[in-house]
Amino acid sequence: MDLGRLRVKLEEVGVPFELFGNKRSRVYLVGGCIRDAILGREITDFDFAVEGSGMKYAQLFSEKLDATFVPLKLDEGRVVYRKTWTFDFSGLGGHDIEKNLWKRDFTINAMAIELWDLLQGEWRLTDPTSGLKDLRSKRIRMTGEQSLVEDPVRILRTYRFASQLDFTIDVETLRAVSRHKRLLTGVAGERICHEVFLILHTGKSWRWVEEMAESGVLFALLPELDVMKTCAELDLLHHSILSLKELEAILSGERKTVFGALESELRRYFSWKARKPLLKLATLLHDIGKPGTFSADERGGIHFYGHDTLGQELLSAILKERLRMSKREIETITRSVRYHMRPHLLGREKELTQRAMRRFFTDLGEEWLGVLLLAFADALATENGGVSQLEDLTSRLVNFRREVERKAKVERLIRGTDLIDELHLQPGPLFRRILERVEEEQLEGTIRSREEAMELVRKILEESDQ
Repeated sequence: MDLGRLRVKLEEVGVPFELFGNKRSRVYLVGGCIRDAILGREITDFDFAVEGSGMKYAQLFSEKLDATFVPLKLDEGRVVYRKTWTFDFSGLGGHDIEKNLWKRDFTINAMAIELWDLLQGEWRLTDPTSGLKDLRSKRIRMTGEQSLVEDPVRILRTYRFASQLDFTIDVETLRAVSRHKRLLTGVAGERICHEVFLILHTGKSWRWVEEMAESGVLFALLPELDVMKTCAELDLLHHSILSLKELEAILSGERKTVFGALESELRRYFSWKARKPLLKLATLLHDIGKPGTFSADERGGIHFYGHDTLGQELLSAILKERLRMSKREIETITRSVRYHMRPHLLGREKELTQRAMRRFFTDLGEEWLGVLLLAFADALATENGGVSQLEDLTSRLVNFRREVERKAKVERLIRGTDLIDELHLQPGPLFRRILERVEEEQLEGTIRSREEAMELVRKILEESDQ
């Protein structure tokens, strides 16, 4: 075990060691940085437990580094340095380090080393909960059941650490998690959302979503999913989790699809880091409207007409009020769910017109690629798993879009300023519709001059007045 990496990292940052004085000043490195140093993982966050005021230490530390100081709760302060390094300081409050460690969440996060020892090249680890043993066994184990009760978000952190580290969860910890899952209803939506996103950021999050379903934690978060297990004698939840699994296989390249040739489009789409977990959540929830739209015909055929629209409505409220997501995040998920059937329907069309393709991109906006990915995962997770129509559709849509983008470099015949200056129109839905229509006609070659474009505009205005 070489904890020397911690000192190297601290020296690399330029930590003012003189601030910590000598051995009489009890300052400990604790938690995640110890864990990650032992595992050989990248370290950017450092937690300190100090005798005295954690807030005061953080303030002095920020002044020495000329970094940003952020006061946290009680006697805790955070220092953010160059937007990369984070240093958290908390006071021991008159307790010894071992008692402090016992109050932490998991044994692998409940180890400490005194900073003075680290500077002297000594690796004496304080490990009262046997965290090192659990780390070597690749096991997530709570320090005590009370830790989950005191901060129920740790229930989700159980799965988060398991997914990030690819560890198993201790049996007793799983039982405690299941016993106390209802406490999650009292946790702030922002904290819930943060942990869910971290789980979904991992490559095979479907495994942990499945385990959350088995323990009931998933239904404590989203009770709407519980009824999906037995809707119309179908296990819609299994299909949803399998869809998430297929999506992750596509994104990792494990599942060979047409998306393997769309490197530039994928890179552009996922340049917003939140988009990947958002797409995964949309995939998990894409059929949430089915239980409310179930019907059966005279022949016993099962239908879910309008489940995409109902799903959008249900999720708008859930994501806003319960998970406290941002407007952009909500729009990303709800738009994906609202239009997840569009590729399936287009793929069945005998003739795919340019107007239909153009409408697809207009309606989907930035989420066009995500919806295609969701549709693929949805199809692969069905009984027959056929995607040949979707393969062909995706190729045609992408080629069409690339051609449109190439042609779009041609100067537009009219712009928004022309509508404002000459026709005194104000930006709005009709304003946008006019510009889109003119662009469509220009790309199709039906209009070729500014005069023809303005004539079309006047015609659209006349039609809108009727």
